[in-house]
Amino acid sequence: MLRIVFPFRDRSGLVTVVGIAGLAIGLLSGCGGGDSNSSTSAGTDTKGTSKTGSADKHPKTTGGNGHRPTEQTTANGLIRIDSDGRKWFGKVPMDVWFDDPLGVAGDTQSVSRTPTGPGSKPPMGHPSGGTSTGGTPSGGAVDWKSLASMELLNSEVKRIRNELTVGLQSVRRYNGRYKMIQTDGATLSAIGAIAIVHPEPVGWKENARYVRDLGTKIEESSQKLGRKAYDATKLPYEQLVDVLSGNRPAGLPDAEPTLPFSDHADRGGLMKRMDIAKEWLKQNVQTAAVFKEQGEKIRHEASLLAVLGTVTADKSYDSADEKSYAAHARELIAAARAIVAAVDSDDFTGFTTALGRVDKKCDECHVDYRFKDDN
Repeated sequence: MLRIVFPFRDRSGLVTVVGIAGLAIGLLSGCGGGDSNSSTSAGTDTKGTSKTGSADKHPKTTGGNGHRPTEQTTANGLIRIDSDGRKWFGKVPMDVWFDDPLGVAGDTQSVSRTPTGPGSKPPMGHPSGGTSTGGTPSGGAVDWKSLASMELLNSEVKRIRNELTVGLQSVRRYNGRYKMIQTDGATLSAIGAIAIVHPEPVGWKENARYVRDLGTKIEESSQKLGRKAYDATKLPYEQLVDVLSGNRPAGLPDAEPTLPFSDHADRGGLMKRMDIAKEWLKQNVQTAAVFKEQGEKIRHEASLLAVLGTVTADKSYDSADEKSYAAHARELIAAARAIVAAVDSDDFTGFTTALGRVDKKCDECHVDYRFKDDN
């Protein structure tokens, strides 16, 4: 009996899987999905509900406009197309996969933009606590400095800003990159929240809560294709550029000093970014010579694995308080940190061992948690 499993991002908080038994492979040869994407950034899985347990803000198991997709089907009867032209496999949207994840990780084109928004830095409250909820996989406050320097996190913010500049130059470019834009928004939101409590300085630290909230707006507004979504995404991007330059654009609402991670950072987007980091390491660092040559890039990607793994283990996300989930997260974080240690000691064997642990732990976690919300 053949069983084919399709993981995808469910906005309710975990990965959902559609399993089909006894289906011939040939039937699936025509099942394409999503748009061609060629930018940067991503990870894999999902966003939990907020601490109040409220419903998802924009579930992906309905059509893009909030209702079930229409019953127009393709010739093989397996794929449905809704009124927005989005393809669905049953309840699974076909555009949740990246067509070229390694291309996403490898695109490092840098584009600058001159900020245009007027304004000055607003006063900002000083939050307390180690994370937005104060939780870690093992309890206690997070030592963010030990996971990644603020300089490294800021380099990821700069990469995201440059990628958004490229992806939001036109509607056409936006349409080709909107899935990565979602992931970049989620990652930016998480880093903004971390910057609030990270002990090291960064030029936009006073405005970190606005960076956090603008990242969320970018992620949420880029769920669809087309001019309307493009315009809705470009506005918070332009505000972001101004905030990162030390200004607060007119009309930008005030922001809470701290929030639970699940209230603003989409877990699915964060896991997509983690997946991109893992796949880049697996596919591009296969020899000792490359390991030595790409040390800084390896450190960057492994540090992000540790940081975002810590965020997705925050107790505000669904299932994060379960012992098995916390154990998976804890072991993943430890393996990612071992990769960084291997770079520091020029230990290629240690690197390959630690990367194998990361890969194994990701697979095991997905097996344990894929079916949680598939009811």
